[in-house]
Amino acid sequence: MTKTDVYMPKNANKGAVKYLVVVAHPDDGEILAAGPVTESANGKTVLALAVLTDGAGSARSGAFAAYTDDEMKAVRVKEQRAAAEEGRFESLYMLRVPSGELKAGSAEAVRAIADIIAEKQPEILITHNPFDRHPTHLAAGRTVMEALRSLPAGKRPKTVWGGEVWRSLDWLPVKYRLALPADTTDGAADRVLLCHKSQIDGGKRYDAAAKGRRLQNATFCESHSTDFAHEVAYFTDLSRVASGEITLAEFVEEVLKAFNDEILSGIKRK
Repeated sequence: MTKTDVYMPKNANKGAVKYLVVVAHPDDGEILAAGPVTESANGKTVLALAVLTDGAGSARSGAFAAYTDDEMKAVRVKEQRAAAEEGRFESLYMLRVPSGELKAGSAEAVRAIADIIAEKQPEILITHNPFDRHPTHLAAGRTVMEALRSLPAGKRPKTVWGGEVWRSLDWLPVKYRLALPADTTDGAADRVLLCHKSQIDGGKRYDAAAKGRRLQNATFCESHSTDFAHEVAYFTDLSRVASGEITLAEFVEEVLKAFNDEILSGIKRK
């Protein structure tokens, strides 16, 4: 049974929630939403975070090499709470659903996320994109879409974005790719992500890799213009899926066809 842990950071930004970030694992939110996390850490916006799984199966080495899954789950809750404090999140929801259960389809997780969306009424919801190569991330994205579509239209956010973690979105045709400034030069997003020590010190340099991707995006975003931001994060707009206008599978097929047509048109002789 899903038992949601609700944590209210002591120094949280208060007010209407602009961003609700819903992700699979502790630290995913800090990676795919670095721009909004920076805004939140600097007191410029209100952000709430929901984490679906318990983080039990993470890679580990060094000081964390001998930790059991139960010990890792406890550590990752503690780290995510510390990140919420550092980032001044409005609230933190941790559903602690086992990854296998989420991938199999969890009606309880769908209901829990639907309840959080209805309560927070965010302006923008951010989650995983449907082209991610991590199976649990794909399951998290499906769960969010099911939750959104279970709600009355008036309870759904008008804007839903899917962000990058385990696959970059630089390949998306421009029509489907949102390139948004994610400048973290003040170090705020880095400090929030570094709260997840069991991952970074435990053998996965997510901090350096995530920043490197954003720096890469900024330079390679456009070939015929100068960089418009120091760091850029890519998203794809999932609002049509969330509204029920198109299914997730239909959206993926549409994007892949556009990508296929774009590549073939570039190599075919005129």
